[in-house]
Amino acid sequence: MTFEKISNMPNVNDLKKIYLFDLLDPAQLEKVQQIAKEIDVIAGDYVFDEGADAKSLFLIKHGSVEILKKSGNGNDASVAILSSGSHFGEMSLIDKMPRAAAAVAKENLKLIEIDFSAIDALCQADLKMGLKIYKAFASALCRRIRQTTGDLSSLKELKLRSV
Repeated sequence: MTFEKISNMPNVNDLKKIYLFDLLDPAQLEKVQQIAKEIDVIAGDYVFDEGADAKSLFLIKHGSVEILKKSGNGNDASVAILSSGSHFGEMSLIDKMPRAAAAVAKENLKLIEIDFSAIDALCQADLKMGLKIYKAFASALCRRIRQTTGDLSSLKELKLRSV
């Protein structure tokens, strides 16, 4: 994992483009801006490995990320490709478990990283903002579960047809 941390904070307008923060007002977005930092990741580099301790979530400002899960034979299987405006790594914020999958840069990336303890402290300090953020997380996770359910259903149909 070789990525360069950049000292500058992301622009509030960049945060506004991420659907996780759609519900936040300008003052709340500025609070998130204060705890966020931009990082660059080179194409092919891992942002994090499956099973790693999780300390932050990532928002994609530019580029794309492939989410990989180890299959039964130990090979990486592509689970999803996420692009600008998407986020990843948030599951561990909610369940406090290690990373469920790996994330690798498909191309050079500009990410916004938000530390779990910092976002948690913000949510505790401003409960209305916390509710908005967690509602957005829940909504995003539901969309992903629905997509996965549809994908699994399609795979099951294909398998039944081939029998």
